[in-house]
Amino acid sequence: MIVSRYWLQEFVDISGINDDKLYEALNTIGLEVDSIENITIPDGVVIGYVKQCEKHTQADKLSVCQVDIGDKTLQIVCGAKNVAKDMFVPVATVGTILGDDFTIKQTTLRGESSVGMICSSSEIGLPKTNDGIMALDDSIGELIVGKELNEYKLLNDTIIDIELTANRGDCMSVYGVARDLGVYFDIKQNDLDLNITHSDKAVGQAFSFAAHKDMVSNVLLSGADISTFETKILYDIRTAIAGCHSDNSLKNIASYATHSVGVLFDIIAHRLKQNDLGLSVIDIKPDSRGFDSIYSSEKITTIGIDSNETNIPKETTTSNLAIVALYINPDTINKMVFDKKIKTDDIYYKSSRGSEPNLNLGIKYFQYILNLCGASIYSGYKKLTNNKQITSLTIDINDINNIIGQNIEQQTIVKILENLQFSLKPIDTTIFEIVVPYFRTDIKNIADITEEIVRMIGIDNITAVPLSIAERNKQNYTTTKQNFLNNIKQKAVASGFYEQVSFLFANRQQTAKYGFDVIEEKKDLSNPINSELDTMRTTLLLNLLESAKLNQNQGLAQVMLFELGEVYDKSRNQRNELSFLFCGYKESANIQNQSKPDKVDFPIFVRKIVDIIGEFELVASTSTKNSLTNPYVCADIVQNSQTIGYIAQLHIDVADDFDIDQTYICTIDIDMLKQKNIKVKPYSKYQAVHRDISIVAPKDMPYIEIANCIKSLKIEQIQKFDLVDIYTDKKLKKHESLTIRFLLQSHDDTMSEENITKIMDDIVLHLDQKLGLKLR
Repeated sequence: MIVSRYWLQEFVDISGINDDKLYEALNTIGLEVDSIENITIPDGVVIGYVKQCEKHTQADKLSVCQVDIGDKTLQIVCGAKNVAKDMFVPVATVGTILGDDFTIKQTTLRGESSVGMICSSSEIGLPKTNDGIMALDDSIGELIVGKELNEYKLLNDTIIDIELTANRGDCMSVYGVARDLGVYFDIKQNDLDLNITHSDKAVGQAFSFAAHKDMVSNVLLSGADISTFETKILYDIRTAIAGCHSDNSLKNIASYATHSVGVLFDIIAHRLKQNDLGLSVIDIKPDSRGFDSIYSSEKITTIGIDSNETNIPKETTTSNLAIVALYINPDTINKMVFDKKIKTDDIYYKSSRGSEPNLNLGIKYFQYILNLCGASIYSGYKKLTNNKQITSLTIDINDINNIIGQNIEQQTIVKILENLQFSLKPIDTTIFEIVVPYFRTDIKNIADITEEIVRMIGIDNITAVPLSIAERNKQNYTTTKQNFLNNIKQKAVASGFYEQVSFLFANRQQTAKYGFDVIEEKKDLSNPINSELDTMRTTLLLNLLESAKLNQNQGLAQVMLFELGEVYDKSRNQRNELSFLFCGYKESANIQNQSKPDKVDFPIFVRKIVDIIGEFELVASTSTKNSLTNPYVCADIVQNSQTIGYIAQLHIDVADDFDIDQTYICTIDIDMLKQKNIKVKPYSKYQAVHRDISIVAPKDMPYIEIANCIKSLKIEQIQKFDLVDIYTDKKLKKHESLTIRFLLQSHDDTMSEENITKIMDDIVLHLDQKLGLKLR
């Protein structure tokens, strides 16, 4: 985005601000300056008036001009096609230095003396505007013959190139940049003196205007008689500086108006159909793709998407010019273009980033410029607008200060926002409802509001403070649970198991065959990926068995697998399950087992599971879990008095079905598995002792019943006890002998034999009284 000092001066008074402060201010408010350059016309270039212009007698392409420069008249031979009598032109007098090794000297061209040079704009340090000499007019100020051109400030300007971010469409105009500068310097924007002389003709007498009710664009129609239109040099110079100059004078004026105030325009002079009343027809309706478009006898242009230059005459061969000021919300047009994937041009670059929505300002400014160029402006407007979306935010000033990290006075914040044209309505002492101006489509939340405050205060004026990291504890139920599960996995891997990850799908027939629940048909998969995976899994064990089969077929004598994942009940309610499988030999062949390892057995498998999930109790299962388990080697896993799963030997028939070796399986409801909180306890420095007792118990009495009876004594010195031997013979008949080993230790002193004997007697007595068990 290119602006200049005196162009900005039209909208805000920055006369008291030097270039350095202007440069600093623009960078502070987020409008990063890419370059800043001063244009100064060389000394010796003055205003000349061409009193006479005749063709050179010896050269067809040369003209001999008599040029008045105030104190004398110079004869200058000129080769430009556009030189003519009564023109005001820049004249480089003899001795003027126009560049390196380019000094104006008196010379003779084809026999005619030439004293000085009539210059083009590029020859005196200005951008190129045409292929001929530069024609001066009063747009740069009062033309005084002989006056140095470097005294005309509008031509000798400071050019500022600003790098705009894509979200700052509001600053894609000189007016928008001036608006921000005014707030930063606390200078009120200029009241534009746009005095327009209207003709007797009204816009309704020239155009018939209609639009469909569901249009998304906002449109303002005006008109002008351009039969006497003639452009001005200042507008050519400025559009050339801004990079939007066109050889078409009308398009150039439209570009100048857009660059000045940010409003987009379509100008139409050709291809307008006349109705029965002789009015030029302009109809806005959607095209075949749904975009608001301007029609007359045919489609002329798509609003905000393309601008068809064939609508604009290069010469003023027509008098009737339609001026359409337009605005469309950038979010709306961006979505439409993205969805339709259509081709766009330069006008879309501006409309998609957010052009100026103040169409009244835009149309008046355009009319004013046309008026200065000699056009006759029709009175009145035709306005068709869509309801603009209002963005409203409820903001607490304290929250803004917390984000900034510094306490900015509420009055200062309110003043900045109001100067930036935000509307504020107080709700509470520090809480305001803030209505965002239409031209700030980039403002979405409190962070954007805060950025506006920081821009205008200046980031350098925010006191630097050490970063305080007051991070909240991020540990919650979810993270704690996930860490627990990760720990379970790590322990399983450390115990020799390999993790398996399988599909959520299973075979419905196989699931039912082995006694597992199957999903209700009305809730099952309606479009399975294949016939083998036609339902959601209700167990992990079948997938583990399939993997065990594949591994043993590959020659592995030992297969240890586990999986942690989701399973479903028949109503398709999800739960998490942890399953293990140990198949084949308990260890690999090695020198210690003489290459003849034993098969895995129940105690070994149980110890593996204990290492992974912690201590638990085994209770004989009272019912068959499914067809996979051997009913004679199957137990429930109990933790904290809750059954959380089961452990069992795989039924021999199932092992034959899958063609695998002796196998043990375990399934745990992971949601019931509790994380054990490790509590530090003091250890005893006194000697521990072991004592055994052998009792006779009925064969059908579960050991857990005996263990619970012993625990109910709550003897502090009993550190732990285990069942170490089971003996039976014919004499015992329906009873068996159970040997239980106790570890006894005191935290206070070395236990005496008397204390040990008393504890053992209390245990035996309690077992007798509660369960009728006697010593063997």
